[in-house]
Amino acid sequence: MDRERSDLHDALERAVILLTSSRKIAEIHLHHEGGGSELNDVAAVERGAMSRTDQRFRSMPYHFLIMRPVTPADALDEPTGNLWELREGRPVDEVPASSTGRNAHAVAVCVAGRWDREPLPGFALDRLVEACAWLCRSFGLTSADIYGHREIAEPGHTVCPGYDPAAVRARVEEVLRAGH
Repeated sequence: MDRERSDLHDALERAVILLTSSRKIAEIHLHHEGGGSELNDVAAVERGAMSRTDQRFRSMPYHFLIMRPVTPADALDEPTGNLWELREGRPVDEVPASSTGRNAHAVAVCVAGRWDREPLPGFALDRLVEACAWLCRSFGLTSADIYGHREIAEPGHTVCPGYDPAAVRARVEEVLRAGH
C-alpha cells in the first residue's frame, strides 16, 4: 500500500475506533465547501462554513475533508499519482452539522471547492469513492446509504455537493462489489 493510501486508511481507522463505542452510523452525507477549488486547509474550510449567515456552526461541520495540495499546480490530474488528500475535520464522535434533521446517524464527507461551477477533478473523485467505500464496509452500509446534501435538504435549498451523488454511489458500488 502506498503512503497516501496508508494515510487515508489511518484517518478512517481512527474514526471507526471512536465511533464504534459512541453512535450508530446509518448514512454518509456528501458536501462541498468554498468559493473555489483553492481551499487547501482545514482552517480555511472551517472559516468558510462558520462565516455563512444561514448557518451557525460552532466548529468544523464535516468529519472528513478531501482537499487539494498546498499549491494549485500540484492538484492537476497528473500521471505521478493522486495528490488529493483526506484530512480529519470534526471529531467523529460528534454529530455533524451538515444536513438539518439528518445528522444524528451520519458521517459527513466534504470535498473542498465549489463543484457546481467546475467539474470535480478525477483524482478528488477517486479519493472520495475510496473513503466512502471504506466507510460503507466499516459500518455495514451500502452505496444506497450515501446522499448528496441537496438530495436530503429542502428542495431548492442548496446545490451541494455540486458534483453528481449518483455517480459517486455507482463508483462506490463497483468498489464494494469488487471487494477492494
